[in-house]
Amino acid sequence: MKFTDTSFESSGSGNGTGKLVYDIPNHFVSENTLNMELNLNLKHTDFNIDLKSKSDYSQLAKISKK
Repeated sequence: MKFTDTSFESSGSGNGTGKLVYDIPNHFVSENTLNMELNLNLKHTDFNIDLKSKSDYSQLAKISKK
């Protein structure tokens, strides 16, 4: 992780996985899944921030034809 402001100490890391299923005959995304984690640490003379974030997202779509 790179910051332009060097007046404080910082570190960060993250990772994630995802899955995308595309319905070729219908030209459409039928499934989209994301799993992400983010860690961020900032140390300044006046404050400290310790951020830990975890996100899970899932979307399903079904096309029905009459």
